[in-house]
Amino acid sequence: MLFLGRVSFSFYALHWPVMLLLLSLMQVHFAPEFLDNHAFLKGILLFFASVGVALPASALTEKFIEKPFNSFGHILSKRILLDRNSK
Repeated sequence: MLFLGRVSFSFYALHWPVMLLLLSLMQVHFAPEFLDNHAFLKGILLFFASVGVALPASALTEKFIEKPFNSFGHILSKRILLDRNSK
């Protein structure tokens, strides 16, 4: 649960683009005539594939983008607050 809490913003931001990309790939490349006739199967496959791709991508995004920028923001805000308090 803690992991999901940490990556929730990245997952939220990445899930729809990943899902739409996978949906377009499924409709063009992966047996489109079969999937069009089986909408429930298509939805289940799309759900598991999009979560399976978006979850690792959001973990990487959280590690390499969110954490460094959050740390930089904290350092910057402390510096600004210290400059204001010293005047």
